Amino acid sequence: MKQTYRYTNLKRFLGKVGHNFTLNDFISGSFYHINHGLVKFSFSPELHDEILNLFVSALGGRKQDLLFRVLKFRNIKSYGIYNRLWIELNKEKKIKSLYCAGQDETSELNLIRQTLYKEW
Repeated sequence: MKQTYRYTNLKRFLGKVGHNFTLNDFISGSFYHINHGLVKFSFSPELHDEILNLFVSALGGRKQDLLFRVLKFRNIKSYGIYNRLWIELNKEKKIKSLYCAGQDETSELNLIRQTLYKEW
């Protein structure tokens, strides 16, 4: 069984990921690294909440506290559209949460929010 790496610093973690860290990665508890394959991870409670806040702020909406609770306390199913929501460390070493829209950003974000609300 592969080792699980525990992280306490978001910039250090994003540097190790080497690409965008998606909501699907967060839900699954692992990410794919080009040199190391599938890497399992865990976060300190403070870092876990910081990452949740970034994802929730990217989703927007009026019920952000509900989204936070759903992502924190529920076992969520993984959907492909969750790969479009990610956290990145840009060239200026600033952390950003982004959503890459396909056709219609507003309806896609609503779809993600509604999917997460159903988990509650």
